[in-house]
Amino acid sequence: MMVRLVFVTGWMRSGTTLLGELLGACPGALTVGELTHIWRAYHREDPCSCGELVSACPLWGVVAEVVGSRHGIGAGPDAAISYDEFHQLVFGIMTIWRVPGLRRLRPDRPDQFPPDVARLVEVMRTVFEVVGKISGDARIVETSKSPAALLTFGLVPELQITPVHIVRDPRAVALSESRSRRWSGVSDRLIPRGRSAVRSSIYWSVFVPLCHLIGRGHPGYRLLRYERLAARPQPTMTTLAAALGLTPPTFLAPTIVQFTESHLIAGNPSRFGSRIREIKVDERWRTGLTRFERSAIILITAPVRLVLRLLRA
Repeated sequence: MMVRLVFVTGWMRSGTTLLGELLGACPGALTVGELTHIWRAYHREDPCSCGELVSACPLWGVVAEVVGSRHGIGAGPDAAISYDEFHQLVFGIMTIWRVPGLRRLRPDRPDQFPPDVARLVEVMRTVFEVVGKISGDARIVETSKSPAALLTFGLVPELQITPVHIVRDPRAVALSESRSRRWSGVSDRLIPRGRSAVRSSIYWSVFVPLCHLIGRGHPGYRLLRYERLAARPQPTMTTLAAALGLTPPTFLAPTIVQFTESHLIAGNPSRFGSRIREIKVDERWRTGLTRFERSAIILITAPVRLVLRLLRA
């Protein structure tokens, strides 16, 4: 069974969760969030965006049962490996340092996979297989973002991947990363930790070109500016959905979208918000960052921003 996956890549606080929900609201699509975090979600009994705990979710509860029976991953004393231990295995792979080695691997040569990668690939094959069956052959939208995740998922048999790379102004990203917004009813442990503006711009300058380099190796790769999506969400989503072979999501007004029920694991806490969402341009960085921070970000990110202009992104 061939499973079709739209993989949303990009640096954090760049609108990946929003884009995932917009794509998931397209008829015939299902957004599942960041599956690289699913094992931590099982370990902590985090809530799914549908409102149920992951173990009781009609989607992730079934996935847990099948993965437990096939691969021995679980929470009980009979499990061969605990959710927390498997989470540690996954994040030993999801680092920038593993990217060169992952790029050398080929799906048709599984005998060359390192043991941890081989194990994760087999487990993710089961996860995507179960999600595909339950969703009724829907297009699955995944937002793990990282190049290492994209490379690893590219090794999973019978998985057809189309990457969509979303890029946001590094000044807006830096402001967003420097603050932690609280959401009513959302545990503090689900709120991403912040980092300084300079540190944010360094990470942005590394990950944006890396996501592009890895993403363009897949057929159908799309590069999208967050600011374009925020300024003109309805026509932008109409164009993107058509490129992906999907029907656009339902807009109640040019900037107001009707989200469908989702089963997101991890991502921005906004996934727990209202199913009717207004999308608007956010330029709070103009007043929220100091002059020094704005200047430092412009200087650090200049080479990458120039390349993006040349790519007309």
